[in-house]
Amino acid sequence: MRSFLFVIFIYLKHNRIMRQRKYTLPRHTNLASIGSRIGAFLIDLAISFAILLGFLFGCFRFVFLSKTSVLDKKIYDQRIASHLFFENEKGELDYYTSSSNNEDFKNALCKFYTLYLPYEDVDKDIQVTLENGSKVNKAEYFTVEWFNENVLKVSGDGKDLFEYIKAGEEPIKGELALIKADVPAEAVNTFLQKAWLTANSDLNKLPSFKKLNNECNFYYSVEFVLAGILGFGIVYIVLPLILKNGVTPGKKAFGLCLATSDGYLFNDYQLAMRIMPLYVVLLAMLIPIWGKFFTIIIVFLAIFMVSFTLAMASPKRSSLHDFTGRTIVVNAKTSILFKDQAEEEEYIAKEDNLVTEEVVKGEEPELRYEK
Repeated sequence: MRSFLFVIFIYLKHNRIMRQRKYTLPRHTNLASIGSRIGAFLIDLAISFAILLGFLFGCFRFVFLSKTSVLDKKIYDQRIASHLFFENEKGELDYYTSSSNNEDFKNALCKFYTLYLPYEDVDKDIQVTLENGSKVNKAEYFTVEWFNENVLKVSGDGKDLFEYIKAGEEPIKGELALIKADVPAEAVNTFLQKAWLTANSDLNKLPSFKKLNNECNFYYSVEFVLAGILGFGIVYIVLPLILKNGVTPGKKAFGLCLATSDGYLFNDYQLAMRIMPLYVVLLAMLIPIWGKFFTIIIVFLAIFMVSFTLAMASPKRSSLHDFTGRTIVVNAKTSILFKDQAEEEEYIAKEDNLVTEEVVKGEEPELRYEK
């Protein structure tokens, strides 16, 4: 309850500060509403992404094709070599699912751990560090017996699905365990699918595979970044220079324009300052971890939320890029923008039908307005 009251107190205090501050703008400058700003933003974002995708798939995808195609082929081959993936009848990369043959599924997992993993990247990663700190060669560590116990878990969770081959009464742990005859195929594949997800994660962590993925993602990120710089640059720099006063297609549709943070005529150089946060994020996508598409979407949503929060909290409804560009968004239909304060005062004098009289006090002249 106290927290709720505290939030209300802060909100009311903030509103009072906003009411006090918003009138520091010129008389004829009216801020744009949050709703119209969001509408303009969505239109501009849609146009930006349309241009981005046009550049991405119509230009840069072909420019970098010689690099990405080679890397994609290496990744494809390494996935096939891992035994976790296979080439289907259509010649496409495929993997094991609930409809796969149980024995094929089990054997593929075994080959990954006992044939592929021990010899992957032998120059850099030839040993496994045990819990006691000692090291052992991978080929001696990832054995069939290890697979039976740690993946199939014949002595644990998998004992109802798998069993050892026996010589008399003694289990032969060095040979691949069998699937019990009376076990439903769906139960086996459900178990194996969980093991496959772990194995695929192990594959992605391998130094050689990670290197290929990072390199490939880097080139895809470069494509996206270059297309993004052009796409957003056209919408937020080129078109505003043509339409004047920082007007984008979205702002044009909602009757908005830009002004300086003091409420006067917008300067074109501020366009570059406004778009700077977005370009910083785009360039940050060249870091390998940003190669995943969902990460990019999350970052854009985070920036939007930060900007929206700032616009709601700021007395002049300034979002993140307004702070960097020292701008505000105003209603172009109801605002009159002046070059500077002198021009504004001259207009107000004429509007209010004032007569200007110069009164000299000492050596400094002072302007006085009288009706």
